[in-house]
Amino acid sequence: MGLFGSGGVSFKTAADIPSLAGKTILVTGGNSGLGKQSVLDFARYGQPSLIWLAGRNADRCQLAIDEIVPQLPSGSSTVIKPLVLDLTSFGSIRTAAQRVVTESSQLNILMLNAGIMTTPPGLTADGYEIQFGTNHVGHALLTKLLMPLLLQTAAQSKPDDLPRVVVLASMGHKTAPGGEIIFDKLKSEQLEINTLSRYGQSKLANVLFARELAKRYKGQLITASVDPGLVNTNLANPIMESMLIARLVTPVVSKIFGQSPAEGAKGQLWAAMAKEVESGEYYGPAPGKKGYTKQPEKWDALGEKLWGWTEKELEGVTL
Repeated sequence: MGLFGSGGVSFKTAADIPSLAGKTILVTGGNSGLGKQSVLDFARYGQPSLIWLAGRNADRCQLAIDEIVPQLPSGSSTVIKPLVLDLTSFGSIRTAAQRVVTESSQLNILMLNAGIMTTPPGLTADGYEIQFGTNHVGHALLTKLLMPLLLQTAAQSKPDDLPRVVVLASMGHKTAPGGEIIFDKLKSEQLEINTLSRYGQSKLANVLFARELAKRYKGQLITASVDPGLVNTNLANPIMESMLIARLVTPVVSKIFGQSPAEGAKGQLWAAMAKEVESGEYYGPAPGKKGYTKQPEKWDALGEKLWGWTEKELEGVTL
C-alpha cells in the first residue's frame, strides 16, 4: 500500500467483489489506468452481464477490451462494449448516452472515473475551462442524461441494492482557490489561477456533486466520491511535460510511494458495491476510509450553488 493508503477497511478484489450477475456497469475513462483496472476486476470477479467501457478513442477502447477479455474466467458471459465518449463535447456525450439508453434496459453502476490533471490552459468544445469542463461538467451532463435509466433501475431494485454513482475525486480538491469555485470565470481559461488550482476546483466539484446527488436522490441512488491516493498512472503526464521539477521528482515519488492500479482501484470498487457505503460520503485514499470533511456547512452551501449553476448550464441539453 502506498504512502496515502493506510486506514479504512480490508478489501480484496478476488474475495470481496460479490456476484454482479445480471447487472450493467458503465466506466468512463475505462481504456487505461484505474478505469481499465476497474473494468477488469468487475468482469473477472463479479461477472456482470454488460460493461460499457467508455473512452475518447474507439480504437483504444477496443484495445483495452482485447487485453481484458483473455484475463476473464473461462466461459465468462460478461459482454464488454466500447463506448466513444469525449467529455469535452456535449455532442459526444449525448451520442454516447443515447446509445446506452437504447441498448441497455438498466444501469446499476455508473463509475465517473475519467479525468485530466494539471493541463495547459484551454477550453472544452462548449467553452468551459478544460479541467472543470472535463472533470465536472462533462460527467454531470452524462449523469443527467442517464438519470432516467438509473431511476428506472432503482424502481426495479431492492432497497439494499440501489444503483450506484461513484465519482473519482482527489485530495487535490484542497488546492481549489480559497477552497472555493470561481463560478463567474468557469467559461474562460482562468489564467488568473494556476493549473493546479484549476484542477483543485474541478476535484472539489466532484466531491460536492456526489454529495448533492445523494441529497436529491435519497432512497433512489447510492453515491460516493473517492480519492484513490497516489497511483502510478499517466494522469500527471501534462504537468511533468511542462515543469522540469515535476519531471525529476514525480517518477521518484511514484516509484517509492505510489500504488499500482490494482491497489489504487480498490477504493472505487469498494464504493461501487460495499453495503457500508454512506451515500454522499467522500472516501479515500483507502477503501472505506472517510476523507476530508472538516467544513460540512461550507460544503453544503457550496454544493447547492454548484448544483444550481450546473443545472442552469445544462438546461435544455437532452437526448
